[in-house]
Amino acid sequence: GEEEFLAGHVCELANRMDLKEEIRQTMMKPEIAQLRFLVCGGDGTVTWVLHEIEECKEENPRLFSNFQEEPAIGVVPAGTGNDLARSLGWGAKLRSVAQLVGYVQWTLAADIVPMDQ
Repeated sequence: GEEEFLAGHVCELANRMDLKEEIRQTMMKPEIAQLRFLVCGGDGTVTWVLHEIEECKEENPRLFSNFQEEPAIGVVPAGTGNDLARSLGWGAKLRSVAQLVGYVQWTLAADIVPMDQ
């Protein structure tokens, strides 16, 4: 088969760094033509990341105009309740770290479906 190179960037959220700055710097990279976020966590983490993306968009509107559509967001259910991931059919709980590869592949291949926050 044909090889495909995919650039990625991992943000360790446990460090509680300035997530908006991480998002801004990632989106400014010229080699990024398509951007998808994959959030590994529970409902609280997903809500936090969505909030930070929205604030980044408000503070840096030109940054998001470089993309044809808003970045897609996928969820790896790794929290306690995972109500959001379960209700969207993404599974109830990440059972092992080995499953992460599948979530990354799934996120890259998935059709983007608009949702209302």
